[in-house]
Amino acid sequence: MAVHDVPDAVAMFSNISRALKPGGRALFIFMHPCFRIPKQTHWGWDNDQKIQFRRIDRYGTPLEIPITTHPGKDSGEETAFHHRPLSELLTSIGQGGLAVTGCEELYSHRRSQGSGPFSKAEHRAAEEFPLFIALSAVRV
Repeated sequence: MAVHDVPDAVAMFSNISRALKPGGRALFIFMHPCFRIPKQTHWGWDNDQKIQFRRIDRYGTPLEIPITTHPGKDSGEETAFHHRPLSELLTSIGQGGLAVTGCEELYSHRRSQGSGPFSKAEHRAAEEFPLFIALSAVRV
């Protein structure tokens, strides 16, 4: 889950590769770079179609997004979220000495407790938009 916390992805994957024996495997699970970008993706409701949709304002540009560390505590502390398009992440993994051997997109298990059109649309959206991605890789 720390993939987005590290500013230098190639260095991170290189360090992981060095820690593995040749042929050693690593598993990365992190927020899906296509559908979960802080301050750049949002849920919306289309009243005409009665569907919940995922709005994506930016995706293709790598971004460093400031994130409040403890929302609600008003501590003033921030960290940075490093968004990278999927192609950049996969390239960084390869440049780090790893080869991706598997990919699984992970969908939310959460379901609305209510009923009606909002609840039905929320369930459908949870089944259609993966919030996380899992990549398995091997040291080459």
